[in-house]
Amino acid sequence: PDETLCLYTDGVIDTRGKDGRFGMRRLKRVLCEHAGKPPDRLLSELESALERFQVGAQADDTAALALRPVAPASGIESRERHPRGRVRTLPVN
Repeated sequence: PDETLCLYTDGVIDTRGKDGRFGMRRLKRVLCEHAGKPPDRLLSELESALERFQVGAQADDTAALALRPVAPASGIESRERHPRGRVRTLPVN
């Protein structure tokens, strides 16, 4: 329950900045710094980090998905409180 699975395309680590690529080291740092946050907040933090780092237009797609298990639903009311997910489309510069 306290673990989050994060999947991402190579465009995340290949994002170009003035110091080269975003890379695994920066990705790991962002994920570790925000590990306890809900998946949507974790992805928002990653998006912000990429936007701050990025210089110029990107040539590659950038996508990330974060998943965290939730307690089993006990009936319809419980399921309604926990939406299945949310999709956000991020602009490509």
